[in-house]
Amino acid sequence: MKILIADDTRVVQMIIKKSIEKCGIADLEVKTASDGLEAYEVVRSWQPDLVITDWHMPIMTGIELLKKIYANGMNHIRVGFITAEPSEKNLEQAKRFGAEFVLNKPCSEEEIVGAIKKVLEKLPTKNKSSDFFDNSLGSVLNAKFGGAISIEEIESKPSSEFKDTYLIALFGTPISSTIRAISVIDKRCIYLLGALINKMQISDVLDLSKKDGVDSNIAKFATDFLSESGTDIFASLMNNKKPEILEIKSKGVVSHLPEKVCTTIDLGVNRKDFKLIHPEFGECFMAIVTL
Repeated sequence: MKILIADDTRVVQMIIKKSIEKCGIADLEVKTASDGLEAYEVVRSWQPDLVITDWHMPIMTGIELLKKIYANGMNHIRVGFITAEPSEKNLEQAKRFGAEFVLNKPCSEEEIVGAIKKVLEKLPTKNKSSDFFDNSLGSVLNAKFGGAISIEEIESKPSSEFKDTYLIALFGTPISSTIRAISVIDKRCIYLLGALINKMQISDVLDLSKKDGVDSNIAKFATDFLSESGTDIFASLMNNKKPEILEIKSKGVVSHLPEKVCTTIDLGVNRKDFKLIHPEFGECFMAIVTL
């Protein structure tokens, strides 16, 4: 596991590093950075599994670092804060933008170890078979929603038979406009993912999902989930030893799939269709395709 510590105080870097070493992580590699810009350059070149950052640093703050990492498609990288930032509003902002944990300085070694171990539990298990269901979509859903959603792979049908309202997301790499992957989720899946991300009551969402059209805020939350998780979701289908960083290039809610999208889906290199199941909400549909 690769961990980057970003803090402008050398003593704090060493304290965090010693705490990390107490976690018993196999194949541990640790690097340090003394400002946000340096940290970002290390993230780009080294691709750590976890970044532990301070809030207040020269050149680029910790929250700016977090936003820049995710804005540039590196959504598979986990970020946590160990900081003296006093503002609860700011700390909540960090969590809202995807921080795995926020610890206030001074914090104990036990708190640091506990936070890192929780992140470790969410990371996909390495050196297992490359099965898509086990290592990608299932892991992403479990890490994000704690087992609230179960999934079942189903037989793929021709995309011309898709007759529902769908959210389509087209993915590519940050350095190319070429589309590398597509996700398609039906209306019920839009509402389920959007509701869980926004921590809404399932009963309220069920009522909303029965109305015509799709609530734009719900669709945005569902899109945010796909944007944050795209790299991990498609990792196994890409057949790469190192996951390719993907970001959404285009997205939209449509009442039927455009013919060009149907053709692209049916000619994709790999495709998996899934039934997502929530005990209160019921079933919904998601298809994943790589090109």
